[in-house]
Amino acid sequence: MCVALLAAALGAIDRASGAGGWTVALHSLAGWCHLRSGALAAAETEFRAAADLDAASVDPQVGLGYVRLRRDSPGEAEERFRFARRRDPGNLDALKGLGLALRDEKKYAEAAPIFRDALRVKPGDAEVQALLDQVLAAGGGGEETRPSPPATGTGIQVIARARDGRFWARDTGGFRPLFVKGINMGVALPGRFPAEFPQDEPVYASLLRDAAGMGANAVRLYTLLPPAFYAALRKHNRAAAAPRLWLIQGVWTEPPEGDDYDGVPFVEGFRAEIRRVVDAVHGNLDLPARPGHASGAYRADVSAYLLAYLLGREWEPQSVQTYDRWFAKARRESFLGTYFSARLEDGATPFEQWLARTMDFTVDYETRGYRQQHPISFVNWPTLDPLRHPTESSPGEEAVFLRRRGEEELAGMVESYSECEDCASVDAAHIVPTAQAQAGSFATYHAYPYYPDFMNLDPGYGRDRDSLGPSNYIGYLRDLKAHHGAQPVLIGEVGVPSSRGVAHQQPQGWNHGGHTEKEQGTIDARLMGDIDEAGLAGGVLFALVDEWFKRNWLVFDFEVPAERKPMWLNVLDPEENYGVLAARPGKNRWRVTIDGRMDDWNGVPPLVTRREGGPEHPFKDGYDRARTLRGLAVASDEAYLYVRLDVDRLDADGDGAPDWGKVVYVIGIDTYDARRGDHRLPISDRTASPAGLEFCVILDGRDTSRLLVDQPYDIGTHRHQRPYGSVENSDGRFMEIKVETNRRRFGRDGTVYAPLLWNRSPLRHGSMDPRDPDRSTLADWRVGVAANAIELRIGWGLLNVTDPSSRRVLHDDPGDLKKVGSVETEGLRFYVAAVKPVGPAGGATPIEARLADRLPPGDLSRPSDLPMYTWSKWDRPSYHLEKKESWGILKKALAALPAHAVAR
Repeated sequence: MCVALLAAALGAIDRASGAGGWTVALHSLAGWCHLRSGALAAAETEFRAAADLDAASVDPQVGLGYVRLRRDSPGEAEERFRFARRRDPGNLDALKGLGLALRDEKKYAEAAPIFRDALRVKPGDAEVQALLDQVLAAGGGGEETRPSPPATGTGIQVIARARDGRFWARDTGGFRPLFVKGINMGVALPGRFPAEFPQDEPVYASLLRDAAGMGANAVRLYTLLPPAFYAALRKHNRAAAAPRLWLIQGVWTEPPEGDDYDGVPFVEGFRAEIRRVVDAVHGNLDLPARPGHASGAYRADVSAYLLAYLLGREWEPQSVQTYDRWFAKARRESFLGTYFSARLEDGATPFEQWLARTMDFTVDYETRGYRQQHPISFVNWPTLDPLRHPTESSPGEEAVFLRRRGEEELAGMVESYSECEDCASVDAAHIVPTAQAQAGSFATYHAYPYYPDFMNLDPGYGRDRDSLGPSNYIGYLRDLKAHHGAQPVLIGEVGVPSSRGVAHQQPQGWNHGGHTEKEQGTIDARLMGDIDEAGLAGGVLFALVDEWFKRNWLVFDFEVPAERKPMWLNVLDPEENYGVLAARPGKNRWRVTIDGRMDDWNGVPPLVTRREGGPEHPFKDGYDRARTLRGLAVASDEAYLYVRLDVDRLDADGDGAPDWGKVVYVIGIDTYDARRGDHRLPISDRTASPAGLEFCVILDGRDTSRLLVDQPYDIGTHRHQRPYGSVENSDGRFMEIKVETNRRRFGRDGTVYAPLLWNRSPLRHGSMDPRDPDRSTLADWRVGVAANAIELRIGWGLLNVTDPSSRRVLHDDPGDLKKVGSVETEGLRFYVAAVKPVGPAGGATPIEARLADRLPPGDLSRPSDLPMYTWSKWDRPSYHLEKKESWGILKKALAALPAHAVAR
């Protein structure tokens, strides 16, 4: 309340007291006015005056309680509020105050029931709800509770159905078909692991708006989120103008110890989690804090928007095989549940029967407790699909082929590793709903276009086409559809990431990474179109938001310490870059936008400059100004190292373009320990470096520029020849950075499929500015002819930086090779040369070239002669969320897919 209004209120109270004398009510009213204005002493005086007039009056005691709270005396406040509650058990202010006092005393278990009482007095009170969530998350509330009793009656409400190959959503007058255009919703924001959920409703409200705005009609959760999400979903779907969103709710579990899916601790734990999820979806759960899990007071009933339950995770084939083998010689019986059956005569395996029992339990619990049913499924993936793939041999078969080729050691490694993409199957078609399961069931697959390799290698898939051209992916989808027939099939995860790095390659170029944001949107749209064209029930894109905590197999060994991974964005890691909403470094924008304009460098002091003079070694051929180095500046953020190189004149001949063919720029980088690394620049004109260089950037043309690594420090070369570490040398030989994305494979008939490599070294010339014709979200560098400068960015992982937030770089401890090692670096040293090339651009190092200029200039002898860039460590990353270019592309594509029904 503003000061003028408070003054007016107090004036009115004073006039009233003059007319009829001071009363308990007037003193109390004055006290509340003073309390709201922050005048605690005046407030206490008025409340005490009221209490003196009537010691039994409730209002003065409540006011005095809030005064004591404001003065950080929760114990004294508790006494006042308890007195008021005894006199008036339904006084909302007294209940709120008592709960706050107990919270401030850290008596969370006592505070929770008080806030529940307040909600009974005023259901839906947002402030009290938030306070209850707060104390439950802090460990209050004791045992979990369900505030509402089980529903009564005999009828069952069916919200949606899964049958006849698709989903059906309840609509006015019956059910309408629904093609799922979903998106997976992970919510681990930068700096946090997946169980560190946001607690604020506005965060979820914003994400839901972005999902719906893109045209999604469903969001999929992997696990139970905090109450704030469900409250946000209910508000979103109740808003008249908002596009409605269905919820696909997951129930997460880790595999059981010893693969014992029947073990009592595992079964009881998983079923307890199922009950929690069902109760939370129905807004009927108070859940105290649990490590690694959401908690709070779930009061938002979103069951009307629930499309389906999705149980479990991607099950490991070895785990499934182990469980099934336990029953190989045992006498089994068919599972005949109330809602699902898994019959031996249909070929149901032990694991499929276990899934059927779990599904039966879930539907039974919801039916008994809420008289509702929803479709249900379990998570599956191509590794466990029910199809047979001739290009995918088992570990045993592969070992036989390797031994025939004389590769005994590798055969043993294959057998011990036991990687198997077609050795076990889990078939949802073997789990049949009974007539009692009115909502039905469906099959779910996490199916990406690039893995497993049988999708890439199967000759039949290689001949398949969709309406736009060749598509291995649609061939696989058609096989799934043919197998499952009338059973609906949902693709629960699909998509490609917009990372710089690539982890797996695919025939149509729909690789696991390496896509611009525009390419990401185009490919994702094509994949969703294939799902529809193949006749499936829908697809759920992966994912809504980039998540920095994630780790891909190709890079996770080199992201150490692992516990600090959420602190930085590894652009080499596809798993971190699936989102259609980017989580970018910086509070509002990139530290540097690569566009050649150099605006972002204002305020960045140069590491080294030379304002006057020509090159050390002039050639007097008209291009010496292009070979004259003027300065080097460096900056960084949570994803990249940025470098700006200034020259006297990039376009010495005045033709409007850089003078490639006449000049090459070499930037040597020493990442740690100046004694280690290559002490020679990679040019034939021998030029010593006082500090050993681990990497060098060679800028010699728009299409040939590259980042190279000193051979002893290359990860790919030494993956099986550790330790990793830079080694002192002076040979000037740097190599391209290549990784094996697709390993060698053997078909079941012995056909050998060669491995595939990916070259990380090429630097992509382009602009990050969407207004430029050469725009690319993967631009590594750009020339600024007008500014006579070049700017580039290098992802931290490309420099073997294992954690920029703690300034650690790759370096093994030779005495402990069980884990990849790292050491802290002081910073990075730079040595720059401009040379006159003798041969063509590209090629091996040392390059044939003559030295023209250096920065710093002159013959240097000490590592300290080279400029060092260092940066501050951080424990909290800066970031901002924004829509990727793919978001807009998908908005158009999803609008063109079948609309069918929307949630009501």
